[in-house]
Parts: sequence; structure tokens; C-alpha cells
Amino acid sequence: MIGLLAELERSIIGERTRAGVRAAQRRGVEFGHKPKLSPEQLEHARELIDKSERDRQGIADLFKVSRTTLYRALSGSPA
Repeated sequence: MIGLLAELERSIIGERTRAGVRAAQRRGVEFGHKPKLSPEQLEHARELIDKSERDRQGIADLFKVSRTTLYRALSGSPA
């Protein structure tokens, strides 16, 4: 009997959580990590790459991110 009540409570918690997430999304709350590079920083990084002023590791170091983070941000993939 206790197991049945625990299972019911767990189900109710899940429903409330999903309802809360949907309500937050309707309010415009954004989920996930904050982007490490702003759009201005990405534009600057693209300019540096186009001008070949620095290698990509140097550009990543300039913005204090890893080279992988820079590649993902430039490709538009989610981090």
C-alpha cells in the first residue's frame, strides 16, 4: 500500500514539474546554459578568421574559451 502511494506521489510530482516548465516557456523563460560568446564577439572572431590575423587557438584564447567552444559557436550548433 505504501508503495502504491509513493508511486502516485511521484507521478503527481512529474505532472507538476512538466506543467511548471510549460508555464515558464509560455512566459518566455529560456532554459539551458548562457552562451559563452555574444553575437558581437562571434562577429569579431569571424573577422579575425577571415583576415587570418590569428590562428583559431589564438582567437579562442583571446575570448577565453576552448577551441571547441569557438568552433561550435561559429557553426551555430548548441553548446
